[in-house]
Amino acid sequence: MASLRSKAPRRPWAKRPSRWWLRWWLGSLVVLFACSSGDANQPVEERLERYMTERRELRPEQWLELAAAAEKGQDWEYAAYSLDRAKLGHPELAQDLEWIQRRVRAAEFLDDSETAAGLRSRWLELEPENFLLAVDQADDWQRMGRGAEARRLLEGFRQHREHRPAALQALAVLLERDEAFLEAAQVLEELASESEPERAQILFQEASRLRETGGDLGGALESLEQSLAGVDLEEEERRTLERLKAFEEGEPQSVADAVALMRMHPDPDYRFRGAIYLSRGPFPDQLRVFASVLGDPDTRVVRVAIRELSLRGDDAWAPEVGALLAHADPQVQLAAVQALERIGTFDQLPSLVDLLLPEDRSLFRATRKTLEAISGHRIGAELDPKLPRRQEIAAEWRKWLAEGPKPAEPLENQKEISDPEQAQEALLESWKQKADGSSSESSEEKQE
Repeated sequence: MASLRSKAPRRPWAKRPSRWWLRWWLGSLVVLFACSSGDANQPVEERLERYMTERRELRPEQWLELAAAAEKGQDWEYAAYSLDRAKLGHPELAQDLEWIQRRVRAAEFLDDSETAAGLRSRWLELEPENFLLAVDQADDWQRMGRGAEARRLLEGFRQHREHRPAALQALAVLLERDEAFLEAAQVLEELASESEPERAQILFQEASRLRETGGDLGGALESLEQSLAGVDLEEEERRTLERLKAFEEGEPQSVADAVALMRMHPDPDYRFRGAIYLSRGPFPDQLRVFASVLGDPDTRVVRVAIRELSLRGDDAWAPEVGALLAHADPQVQLAAVQALERIGTFDQLPSLVDLLLPEDRSLFRATRKTLEAISGHRIGAELDPKLPRRQEIAAEWRKWLAEGPKPAEPLENQKEISDPEQAQEALLESWKQKADGSSSESSEEKQE
C-alpha cells in the first residue's frame, strides 16, 4: 500500500528542471558565445554603431577593450571616443598614467593639440622629470599661442645637469619662433660657452645669424668672430670678415664695402656714408647701384643718387628721376628738377610745369631753367622776377604746354654757339648788359 507521503503533491520549488528548459539554457550559451566571437571580428565602428542602435550599456572595461581594438586598427576617432566613455564610468581613469598616455596618443593622431596639451599637463604632474614630455608640451603650447607658458616650462630644466643642453637648444627654437631673435641668440651663446669647440663654432654662427636678423649687427659680428676664434682663415674669408667690420663701423674700405653699406645698413647715417664714398669716382654697374637706392627712406641718400645719375647717366634714366618730382620731400623734388636739366625729356614736361609754383622762389627758378633746357622754349627774360610776374610766367608755360610744344627758336646770341654751356653764359651776359643798361637809364631819368 502506497504511503501517504508518496501520494502528497510536490511543491513547485521542489520540481526538477524539465528537459526543454535545459535545452533553452544551453542554446542561449551557444548564441552568446557566437555573438561575442562575432564582435571580436567585427570592425570597431560597426560594433559601436550596433551597440548604440541596440542601446546596449557597456561596462568601462568593455569600452577599454573597444579602444584597444580601435588603436590596433588605427581608428583614432573611435579610440578617443571609447577611452572617453570608459572614463565616464570610471572617473579615476583621469589619473591613470596608462589611460592618459593612450588618450594623448589618440589626440596627437587627430591633430587635437588642445586636448593633447591638457592631458600632458596631467601627465607631467605624474612624471615631472620627463624632459621629452615637457618638450612636446612646450611645442604644443607655443603653437597654440601660449609661448610664455612654453618657455617657463623649459626654463625649469635649464639648471638640470643632464637635460640643460637640450633644454637650452629647445628654448632657443621657441624664442626664434616667437621672433625674439636676440633672446634666442643669447641662449645659444650661453650654450656655446659650455660646449666643445666644434659644437661651439656652430652655435656661435647660429647666434650671429639670429642677431643679424634681430638688427644687432654689432653683436652678430662679435658672435661671428667668436665662431672663428682659433681658425686659420683663408684670404677670402678674412676679407669677408673685414667687410663685415667695415659694414658695422660704417667705414668702407672699398667699393664693395660702400655698396653694401649704402644698400643694406639699417642706420641712415651709415647708408649716407656709403653713398658719399661711391660718389668719389666711377665703379662697375654704378648707374644701377645708384638707381637701386632712389626709394631709400633717408632723403640725403636719395639726393646723392639723383645727382650721380644725372652726372653719369643719360636720358635713359629720366623716367626714374622724373618719378621723384612727386616726392613728398621738397629737397628731393628740387634735386630731381635740377637733374632733369641734364637728362630730362619731353615726357617730364607736364610734371615740371606742375612744379612751376610762383610761391616757391627757389623751386620756380630751377623748374623754369629745366623747362627751357629741355624744350628750348623761353618765356620772359627776367632772371628773378617778382611774384606777380612769376604767376604770369607760370600761366604762360601752362598755356604753351596745352597748345602743344613747338619747335624751339634759337635764343638770342646763341645762333653761332653749339655748346649749351657757352650759350647759357652768353645769354646770361646779354641779360646782364640789358639789366645794366636799364639801370643806367633809370638813374639818368632820376638825375633829369
